[in-house]
Amino acid sequence: MNKSILTAKDLADVQCYDLSILSFPKGKDVLILICKDKEGSAKLMDIFNNNAFDLKIYVNEQTGNYTLNFHFIDSDIGFDYVTGENETSYPPLQKLKSNQVKFITTGIWNGRTQQGKICEYNPHLMRFGLVDIGDSFKQASGVQFIVSKSENEPSVVVLTYKDYDHIFETGAKEAYNRLLEMTKSQPLLEVTPVNSNTINLRIWDILVDLDVKFEGLNYSDKQLNEFLKNNKEDDSFAFAIGFLPLNKQNLPLFSTKPGRFELVTLFGYTMQS
Repeated sequence: MNKSILTAKDLADVQCYDLSILSFPKGKDVLILICKDKEGSAKLMDIFNNNAFDLKIYVNEQTGNYTLNFHFIDSDIGFDYVTGENETSYPPLQKLKSNQVKFITTGIWNGRTQQGKICEYNPHLMRFGLVDIGDSFKQASGVQFIVSKSENEPSVVVLTYKDYDHIFETGAKEAYNRLLEMTKSQPLLEVTPVNSNTINLRIWDILVDLDVKFEGLNYSDKQLNEFLKNNKEDDSFAFAIGFLPLNKQNLPLFSTKPGRFELVTLFGYTMQS
């Protein structure tokens, strides 16, 4: 689903008819919009992933019932989901009003047990609101400077995370996708080694008012020197997020877009002392 062609018909085809608010480990409260089938659930999640939106909560003064208004910013269209529920009939709604719910996904009802309905949900949760890119990236385990092994692939600067939970908790996926939207010009990487173990990075572009700093990252001085030796200051290279390798094999990169890789391109670097 391309956000530039989102239409009212697209939304009509994937309307949700129920919701669930679940509490996951480590304080993650998630809003799950329930669709009629898996296809509709996948399509609605695709729309959320590819179209910036605002969510507003309305509470009927007489009934106390909640209505969720989703407004897609670029297309200037949206939809209302009238829940028919209030805080008495469904107490978890209180978490929506108090902004405790930080994530959204879609799903379906898939049977019932003695404890209630079984919710089968899309595991790729999406965070509400804008993430502070610099604050998210500085929580990475470190940064690796990977030199290109062939002419057909670029060198890569990779922020490394321990595992998917680490990426999830720090908002790195959302931060990276936001950075993708902001790096449509010719951004540069500023590199400032603090000592032989710690480094500060900055991605900036004066033409589009981009200035993101993430400091105090672990790095290899030897690896950085190899990167500088093989890449001139005006050489382009990729910027990515990934996982620490379990062995000496290639560093596994993390895809922030469902089903495809989309990488930030940086158009050179500057060294600061």
